[in-house]
Amino acid sequence: GSGTQSRTLAAVVRMARILALACLGTGALALDNGYRLPPMGWSSWYGFTQNIDEGMVRGMADGMVSSGLHAAGYEHIWIDDGWAMPRDNVTHKPGVQADIFPSGMRNLSDYIHSKGLKFGIYTSKGPLTCLGYQKTQPQRPGSCGFEQIDADTYAHDWQVDQVKDDGCGDCPGDLPLTPFQVLLVLTCSLL
Repeated sequence: GSGTQSRTLAAVVRMARILALACLGTGALALDNGYRLPPMGWSSWYGFTQNIDEGMVRGMADGMVSSGLHAAGYEHIWIDDGWAMPRDNVTHKPGVQADIFPSGMRNLSDYIHSKGLKFGIYTSKGPLTCLGYQKTQPQRPGSCGFEQIDADTYAHDWQVDQVKDDGCGDCPGDLPLTPFQVLLVLTCSLL
């Protein structure tokens, strides 16, 4: 009944929080001044929205290092909405818009990591990303129904360090903590 679902949800939320804290505790560095630094870096959404390409992202990574921002604690490069294309018909992995990311996400991830930076990427809990619902955009796929495939692709194939899971669209049967979020926490705990 409803009471069982509530207890199950509460248990899943508690487990996810514990695992998330465990993942955050591994390798997290902070100044020894009593305060933790928030994740700091550059996101493609602010100032560029979907108008992004691989050259821009590589240039931002280069600039973050050469300007001294990386040395000051800025260590993340996030690609927001605008990169995903329809899924592969066989593997169901998310497609990458090849004309704007010609070397692919793994190659870009390796480049960002070679600069000592962390790589973040965007998805949405619904069937489409936020841009995917706009008539001027292709139908960019979200993670609904493909949570495990996406978590494996991001963590293992592309070596993504952080995923922004947006809230556009509804995935039938979703709990407040989406299956994708639970799988990311579990994937993190296995690394």
